[in-house]
Parts: sequence; C-alpha cells; structure tokens
Amino acid sequence: MDRALRWATLIAVVVLVGAALSILFLLGREGATLRVTGIPTEITLRMVEPVQLVMPDGTHLEASVSGTTALPVELSLDLATCPTCGEPMVPVRYHLFTGEIEWACPHCDDD
Repeated sequence: MDRALRWATLIAVVVLVGAALSILFLLGREGATLRVTGIPTEITLRMVEPVQLVMPDGTHLEASVSGTTALPVELSLDLATCPTCGEPMVPVRYHLFTGEIEWACPHCDDD
C-alpha cells in the first residue's frame, strides 16, 4: 500500500509539472490574449490645474486650461493610433516573457 501511494504521488507530481511547463510554453509562444470591451467615448475628470501626466518612459506632459469658463474642455491622449484610419488602437495580446504588446484597431479589424 505504501509503495502504491508513493507511485501515485510521483505520477501526480510529474503530471502537474508537465502541465505547468506546457502552460508556460504556450504563454511564451502565443502570449496572453487581452479582450477590451466597452471602450468609453467620453470620460469626465475634474481636477486642480495644472494636470501633470508622467508616462512610463519618464516623459512629463502638462495640461492646463486658462479662462473662467465652466464648460468641458476636450483633451485627447492617444498612445497608439491606427496608420489606416487614425483611430486609437487597443492592446490585444501581451507576451509575458518579452514584454511585447500587439495592438489592433477596433474599427479596421471589424471589416
């Protein structure tokens, strides 16, 4: 009985290690699929001026509005734009080991 339990444990460990390695292999080769749904067309933010944005590469962007108007101010920040239609692109796949992000245009890819 003790010997059978050891063999069953060894087989279970080998199967679990094999499954983990195959998952890591698939993630390394194909990446993780990102599904972005419900992209908002308008976001309302209220903040004290000036607004300073710090990008991951260290770039600083500053946005401020002058005047006494209480009307909304339009500000567009597109990190990746489609070379065909100019619309903002969304990330669709992230490669865990290389850090590479694949982008797609939701407007052009629907065709």
